[in-house]
Formats: sequence, structure tokens, C-alpha cells
Amino acid sequence: MAISKTQAILQQKCPRCREGEMFKYPSYNLLNYQKMHTNCPVCGLRYEIEPGFFWGGMYFSYALNVA
Repeated sequence: MAISKTQAILQQKCPRCREGEMFKYPSYNLLNYQKMHTNCPVCGLRYEIEPGFFWGGMYFSYALNVA
């Protein structure tokens, strides 16, 4: 039985199959928590930054600097 999208986000699972782990280490491992797999270990989905990711970061950073 597939888990819901909300559960997949909270458990850091693959967005396509919702079974594979996205990160190599658990989130409480403070030295390596940000290291991701290149592909999903279950379905093979390639993880990549969405188009426009840096545009959103630029606007957020600008808002912080203005404030």
C-alpha cells in the first residue's frame, strides 16, 4: 500500500515511488544529513534541482537583505 504524499515528504521518500530514501543519512546525523542519492534506489528517478530554484532563493535573499 502506497503512503500519502504528506507521509512521503515527512519520511523523506522518493516523490515518484514513495519507497526509496532520498537522503543517504538520517536527518539527525548533523554532519552528513544533506547528502542525497543521485537516483532513487528503488525506481531510479534522477533527483535534480527544479528549474527556477535559484530564482526563488534570490527573491528570498533579497527580501531578507531589505528587511
